[in-house]
Amino acid sequence: MSMRQAIQTDSDLNDLIRDALHDNKAVYKILKSLEEDIPVKGWKIDNGLLYYHDWIYVPNEPEIRKAVLESRHDNPSTGHPGQFRTLDLLSRDYYWSGMKQSVTKYVQACNSCIHSKHSNWAPEGLLQNIDLPNKPWEEITYDLIVGLPTSEGYNAILTVVDRLSKMVHFIPTHSDATAVDVANLFVSFVWKLHGLPRKTILDQGPQFNAKFLRQVYKRLGIEPHFSTAYRPQVDGQSERLNQFVEIYLRHYINYRQTDWVASLPLAEFAYNNGKHSGSKHSPFYMCYGYNPDFTVGNTKESHVPQANNLADFLKEIQTEAKAALEIAARQSAQYYDLNRREATKLEVGDKVYLSSANIKTSRPSHKLEHKQLGPYKVLEKIGRNSYKLDLPKSMKVHPVFNIALLHKKPVDKYDRDPVPLPPVVTADGEEEYTVERILDSKKVGQQVKYLVKWKGYGPEDNTWEPKAHLANAPEKLAKFHHEHPEAAGP
Repeated sequence: MSMRQAIQTDSDLNDLIRDALHDNKAVYKILKSLEEDIPVKGWKIDNGLLYYHDWIYVPNEPEIRKAVLESRHDNPSTGHPGQFRTLDLLSRDYYWSGMKQSVTKYVQACNSCIHSKHSNWAPEGLLQNIDLPNKPWEEITYDLIVGLPTSEGYNAILTVVDRLSKMVHFIPTHSDATAVDVANLFVSFVWKLHGLPRKTILDQGPQFNAKFLRQVYKRLGIEPHFSTAYRPQVDGQSERLNQFVEIYLRHYINYRQTDWVASLPLAEFAYNNGKHSGSKHSPFYMCYGYNPDFTVGNTKESHVPQANNLADFLKEIQTEAKAALEIAARQSAQYYDLNRREATKLEVGDKVYLSSANIKTSRPSHKLEHKQLGPYKVLEKIGRNSYKLDLPKSMKVHPVFNIALLHKKPVDKYDRDPVPLPPVVTADGEEEYTVERILDSKKVGQQVKYLVKWKGYGPEDNTWEPKAHLANAPEKLAKFHHEHPEAAGP
C-alpha cells in the first residue's frame, strides 16, 4: 500500500513526522537543546512534535513532505487549489524552510491540475512570418468555406489566394469535395490562368491533404507546405479572406440565401479591385499594372505604361509592394508578440501536454473536457515553432502543433504517477473499428468477401472482410445488397 493510500488523517501524518524527527540532522541541535530544557527562540516540543511558533515542523523527508502536500492539495475536501490557496491551507498547520517554493513546484507539476484547469501560462512562440515570394502566383494558399446553404447545387466555396499580390479566386464547390474534385478545380480555375505555383500552403483538412491530392501535386511538381494544426496565424490571410467573402455575401444575397453562387464573381472582382492594407495596391494593380473600370462611362484617362515599359513597371510595383508587406508583417509581429514569450526549446523525446481547445472529442460535454491532454512524446521538430507528437491512433487529427498549444511536462521532484485518463477519442476516430458502409463484394472460392469502408479511416484503410466479421453490421449488408442486387452474395 502506498503512503498516499495509507495516510487518511492529520493524525497519521503527525505520527510519520514524529517518527522521522530524531533522524533529521537539520534540527538535531534544536531538539537536543529543547530536550535539555534549554530555550530556543521560536521553537518548542509538544507531544513529540517539533513546533516553530504555532506550526508543526515537517522534516526534510521527501515522502513525508509529499504526503503533507497531498493532504492540502489533492484531498477532495480541498479540491486541487492553486498555489496561493494550497500554501494558505498548508501554512495553517505546518512549516518548513522553503515551503512556498515546494508548493509552487508541487502544484505546477500536478498532473490532474494540468489536465483539468484552464492554462494561465503566457502563450509560447513569437509570430513566425512565412517568407514572401518574389512574383505573383508563385505561392498560393487554399481554403474551404463550408456550411453554406445550397445554391445552384453548391454548398461550399474553394478560395485560392496569391500570397504576393493577394489576388483571389472564389470557386463554388461542395463541402464533401474529394481530392479529385479539388485537383480538377485547380486546373480549371487557377492553372489555366497563372500556371503552376512553386509552393502551396494548404488548410489542414481532408479535402486537401488526402493522399491522392498529394500525388497529384507530386505529378505537377508542386511542393506542399502544410500549415500546422489549429494555428491560423501561420496562414492568416485565408481566414481574413473567408470573413470578407461571408460579409460580402450577407450584403447582396436574397432572403433565402439561395443565390450566393451568382454573387461570387462580383465578390471576387470587388476584392481584387480593392487596395490591400499591407501592399498599398489592389491585387489587380499588382498583377497587371492598372486598376480596371467598374462603372459605365468612366472617362478618366488611364496611365498604363507602354508595352516596352510594362515589365519594368510591374517589377517596380511588386518590389515596392513586397517591401510594404514585409514592413506590415514586422509591425504585426511586434503587436502579436507583446503578450507572448519566447518558445520553450523542446527536444525529441520530451513529454508535452496538448491544449484541448481545438480538439473535439467524443465525450458528451466540452465544458467538462480536460483542458490539457497527454502528456505525449515529441517525435520531431517542424520549422521554428511547431512539433510533431506521438498521438494515439484514436485521435484523428494532424499530429503537428504550434508551441502555443503545447506545454512541456514539468519535472516532478515528488515523482508522482500520472493520473490515468480515458483514451482520447476524437469525433472522427473511434478506438474500435466500426463499419461505415459496404462498397463491393466478390466471391473467393466458396466464400463471399465484402470491401468495407471503416468509420474514421480513409480509403487506403478499406479491407476485404468475410461476412462472419460483419456480424454487427447486418443493416449495412442489407443496404448494400438492396442497392446492388447484382453483386456477389451468399
